[in-house]
Amino acid sequence: MSTEIPEEQLTWIFYYGAHPLWLYLKSSLNIDITEVCERVTKTEPVLKTANGDLAAQIVKLPHAKKMNTIFNNDITFIVNSINTVFESLKSGVERDGEAILQQYKFALDEYSNMYLVDINNGGPLDDNAIAVFKLK
Repeated sequence: MSTEIPEEQLTWIFYYGAHPLWLYLKSSLNIDITEVCERVTKTEPVLKTANGDLAAQIVKLPHAKKMNTIFNNDITFIVNSINTVFESLKSGVERDGEAILQQYKFALDEYSNMYLVDINNGGPLDDNAIAVFKLK
């Protein structure tokens, strides 16, 4: 069963998810998704909340910083946005005619760091991850 996401929601999902995914894929796989995804913002998107501003950024693992639980819903939104953008681009990003993202999926650790793992062996792609931070 396929669920259509309304265009307005899709706009926000890509706004918050495409930029950090673009940075992550550039650093981990040397892939520039701007060639296949016109919705990548030029600047870091900041999610404004009542408890502070949040942004997703690239970190090196291990990264053991726990966010306050008041941000759980906001972190979930950002993480899901990044994963939705990844899944939508997965079959369209090719190198030498091969869909290179097909062999990966995102994993999430106890600190809400997300990183790509190989679907065949479960091993992480590298020590890069995406983490959500509260901005100062």
